Amino acid sequence: MKEHHISRSNLKNLPGKDDVRSNKKRLGAYEVKKLMLLYLKQKRNITGDNIFTSLVLAGTLKSNATSIVGTMNGAHRDIPDCVKQAKAELYSTMVLEKDDITLIVYQEKLRKMFFSLALCTQIFK
Repeated sequence: MKEHHISRSNLKNLPGKDDVRSNKKRLGAYEVKKLMLLYLKQKRNITGDNIFTSLVLAGTLKSNATSIVGTMNGAHRDIPDCVKQAKAELYSTMVLEKDDITLIVYQEKLRKMFFSLALCTQIFK
């Protein structure tokens, strides 16, 4: 069972630098697309952390009938500057939505915001 799952999951050992990926491509999005290649357009869901979650990746996965849910780092370049610089009240929540992609911003501390991204395609609704 485990060997079948590993071979079907397209898992590989990554001993060093990947020469195939150009420096312009983001590592997190590149790895997610590479690992999910077998599962795209199968109505699957991906759960990611700060490294693997981005708005660009959500847009790409949306066109492949795959959803993504995950947290994002506050310094991430996909987060709009107006959101990063916003002065929100403590424990307040801001919800931004565009094309089925939802970005939830929660002011958890005075100087720290929590960012959560969710993509729910029409297939899952």
